[in-house]
Amino acid sequence: MLEGCGSTLNFCLKQVPALIKSNPSKASKVKNTKYLARLHVQYCAILSQQNKHKEALQHAKYAAKYLHYLLYDLKETTERLLLESDVSLLESTANKIAPILCEITSRLIPEHPQKPDEKKSKPKVDMHNLFGYTSPGDSVMEYNIGSIMQLSPLALLDVLSEYDLQFELTREALLDKIALLVAAYFCISIEKRLLAKEAGNKSFSEAEYYHAKALELACYFLPVESPLVTHVYLAYQKNYAPIQEVIVNFIVTLL
Repeated sequence: MLEGCGSTLNFCLKQVPALIKSNPSKASKVKNTKYLARLHVQYCAILSQQNKHKEALQHAKYAAKYLHYLLYDLKETTERLLLESDVSLLESTANKIAPILCEITSRLIPEHPQKPDEKKSKPKVDMHNLFGYTSPGDSVMEYNIGSIMQLSPLALLDVLSEYDLQFELTREALLDKIALLVAAYFCISIEKRLLAKEAGNKSFSEAEYYHAKALELACYFLPVESPLVTHVYLAYQKNYAPIQEVIVNFIVTLL
């Protein structure tokens, strides 16, 4: 069954680039690139269960890379929209989303790390207030690692229909990308830890770094009651911080 799922996902991954090229509009490119990132995360999970951890790690990295691209691209789009003179609904939406995207992109793991500038300091922004009140019935409360990893078919209409960029600047669409990025970082940390364990290494510092980043993003942007936050938190506590107070202090400093 795992091999069958893997073959299907591998086939899908080969089709998405052509799908993106077939519709070069900004909205469709963003939508299909998000599908591509999700496929890589799901393929990572399948490969990991087959003990193919090197391949799984590569696909988790691809997912994170595509999500980085999406978030940076949306940030540039909102900044460009804010410079336009005409006040439109899209510009109004960009005005609300812009500070959130700036905060998200500032917390991504850079591909080429740079030394932090100690002179620059910025005030803390309450992301939960910017995103708005989260009610118990909100869809964001249903985010969990299982729903992200679960394979579900897309209708042909979903793939080929015209798409408005405004949908990608909504609260729900942005939270969906954040949850997917948390899952991608989490998968990278798992595969790095398993590979280090296979190699006989006792140090899991790199794996812990990615896991801590996943926990940071989850706690900072998603409701603490979300099952995804709980899952990442408990996994971090189990693997890296057996003393619960360490994590509590870590989350408090983030918030």
